[in-house]
Amino acid sequence: MRTLFALLLLLSFSIQNSFAGGTLNAEDVSVKKMWTKIQKEIRIPAKVISMHEGEKPEVHFTFDEFGNLRVLEVENASPFLEKQLITSFENIKNAGTPLLSGQRFSIQLKLQ
Repeated sequence: MRTLFALLLLLSFSIQNSFAGGTLNAEDVSVKKMWTKIQKEIRIPAKVISMHEGEKPEVHFTFDEFGNLRVLEVENASPFLEKQLITSFENIKNAGTPLLSGQRFSIQLKLQ
């Protein structure tokens, strides 16, 4: 299986601005750890990537109180691709922290 690592993280402006400011608070550190964990652990079968090459689905997700990722919505994806992305993202365990619980995050993928 190949992994997909052409992910573009689209977070809120406040989080991006705090990174640019050079100081990281606990929430910023949690977001960086979450992003690193997603990058390392996301697994999408090569067949799925090749079938949907060039597409740019956007995955909206949050975390439960245990830090497990819960997909809220997948935009711009066929039903098959949507199901694959939900499974792939929700298989990542303990990516979040209690600080991130309930917040909404978005990642736009470029399948290549």
